[in-house]
Amino acid sequence: MTKRIIAAALAVPLALGLAACGGSPPSASMSDIMGDAAFTVQDNKAEADYGEDGAMGAETTVSGASGVDASRIQERKRVKTADLMMETKDFDAAANRFYEIAQSLGGFTQNQNAVAYSASGGRSLKNGSFTLRVPQENYEAALDAVKETARVVSSSMSERDRTADYYDAAARRETLLAQEERLTEMIARAETLEDIIALETRLSDVRYQIESAGAYMADIDQLAAMATINIELSETETGAELTPIPDDFAARMGESFMGGLGATVAFSQGAVIALAGAAVPLVALGMVALVVVVIVITARRRGANGV
Repeated sequence: MTKRIIAAALAVPLALGLAACGGSPPSASMSDIMGDAAFTVQDNKAEADYGEDGAMGAETTVSGASGVDASRIQERKRVKTADLMMETKDFDAAANRFYEIAQSLGGFTQNQNAVAYSASGGRSLKNGSFTLRVPQENYEAALDAVKETARVVSSSMSERDRTADYYDAAARRETLLAQEERLTEMIARAETLEDIIALETRLSDVRYQIESAGAYMADIDQLAAMATINIELSETETGAELTPIPDDFAARMGESFMGGLGATVAFSQGAVIALAGAAVPLVALGMVALVVVVIVITARRRGANGV
């Protein structure tokens, strides 16, 4: 009898619980949806920040690196750049040669600017800048050919490894793509307007980051594929000798002194020529002033004598 009473007492709450569960299931709330997500939708500091120089922000946290194909990491992203200052007796010929070098080696002239100016003796000379882009495998050949075109005043070469930057961005992009897919699913399950607006705002931000990461990677790809040769070219006076730059310090100091002395002489000659050109009008003005002074003095003398 006692066992029956205990069984009946347990059956009542069990029946009530089953009845409650038999009703319609509760609607999924925003917290339920977010709890099912593999990540939490929030503003965090792990978002990639690409500055004006194309570098990722120092505080960027990259996760999901395992989503990147390991074989791709073996492809190094090295960016080669050369900067040259050069002189030539024939600016146009050198400019055409630069163009030919780039074209013959599978590259192109990215930028070209030239400015003409008047030198001593009325000669017209030019200064200009050029940016050549050539495939990495032809970089050395292009650089040698450019150096043979004109006198090299100064040069510098650099090689920057952008591999880590590239694959950090790739890993970040993979993570963002996963977030984009999950956010799209969450929007489909959201039931309130407030939840939908919040999720779509986050989705828009994620898609912007995906585009930024993709553009950043494409830029590194392009820089790594095509080396850059920057050239500053100055035209010297016709007939000037393009002598090699001496290596020792004393010779370079002597050459610098002689160059300064030559510039001083050229300036002095120009000043004398300018004065000679202005001599005729100065003499004419002096004669006019003399006549005026004579007339004034004569008039005063006549007034003093009462004439």
